[in-house]
Amino acid sequence: MTDEVRENTNRQAGCLRRLGRVALYGLVVLAVLLAWLNGPGMRWLGPKVAAHFMAEAGMTGNMRLGGTLLGGVEVYDLEITSTEGGLERLVVKRLVTDYRFLELIDGKVRGISGS
Repeated sequence: MTDEVRENTNRQAGCLRRLGRVALYGLVVLAVLLAWLNGPGMRWLGPKVAAHFMAEAGMTGNMRLGGTLLGGVEVYDLEITSTEGGLERLVVKRLVTDYRFLELIDGKVRGISGS
């Protein structure tokens, strides 16, 4: 092999190595993001998203979330008030969902219980 061919081969191997590292880093970042979204991310973002959609519907309220997306979501201290429509005030101390994640994708929930 000449020096020019050897240099070209090394350059190609370097590009593949770099691409492999980028792909590996991307997978690690994706895994961390999904793990965060399953637990703390859902508990942090859920009330913010709910408040946004409640405001669009003319309602106000607050709540705390617990659990995970895969294991089941629990809603604590849910309080919703509205000046419009048929709902004036809704208060739920604890709401527990029972579902399997793959069934939830098909729109099936096994049960919801509250107190």
